[in-house]
Amino acid sequence: MKSKWIFAAAGAMTATTLLFSAPAASAASKATKISFTTDGTRIRAKLDINSSVAGLGYKSHSVTGYCQGLAGDAWMVKLKDNTTGVSGWSYIGNLSGWNNLPYCG
Repeated sequence: MKSKWIFAAAGAMTATTLLFSAPAASAASKATKISFTTDGTRIRAKLDINSSVAGLGYKSHSVTGYCQGLAGDAWMVKLKDNTTGVSGWSYIGNLSGWNNLPYCG
């Protein structure tokens, strides 16, 4: 009887170890080329639609998207404007190509 309990406990520990030791998906590993659909798109400093403006994005700029997050009732994308070097958050209504980005964790 004792050996069965030890085996069951060892099995539970292995499952727990596997569950908690799996590497978390990194937003950087899912970096995706996205685009601004509107000139003068605000790049916000934080995941907040009212956050200060860190920069402006334009349709001609090269942009990398990392993940998407919810700010109140507005979905935003964490991104980097590669043309200007500005990183921040922009509202999805002014972006294309963000659909397959992971959720920010």
